[in-house]
Amino acid sequence: FPKMAVSTTDRNLANVGALYAAFGRGDFDAIVAGFTNDVAWNHWPDQAVAPAAQRAGIAMFAEYRGAQDAKNFFLAVAQHKTVSFEIKSLTATGNRVIAHVVGSNENSANGKLFRHDQLHYMELDEDGKITLFRHYGDSEDIVSAFKA
Repeated sequence: FPKMAVSTTDRNLANVGALYAAFGRGDFDAIVAGFTNDVAWNHWPDQAVAPAAQRAGIAMFAEYRGAQDAKNFFLAVAQHKTVSFEIKSLTATGNRVIAHVVGSNENSANGKLFRHDQLHYMELDEDGKITLFRHYGDSEDIVSAFKA
């Protein structure tokens, strides 16, 4: 049988799926390897539309520039106990991938539980590496969990 070409969409779904699997294992180096060197993580050109948690200065929602800097996002997440994390769906069209994720974490500083029901929006380059990542969703519950 002739070898069938893998579509860009299928490749990008597989790449992002592998990154979520690495996240589940706590393999941050494997995740960072899936980013371009100049990845824009949680970058919002207009801060007025950025998630409330980013505007509140919560590290998990901070803007990171570059693959090594974006690793700080995962280190910030790892500081808090993950109670649950589920990928509800993973969809793609060409170089854009959207994941619907639902989960909850416990703030390590005060024990408060925070939930998230979010869309993760990603853009990938021609090599299937993430160039842009954004959280979409109501983050007020997260902001409340980080208040004293």
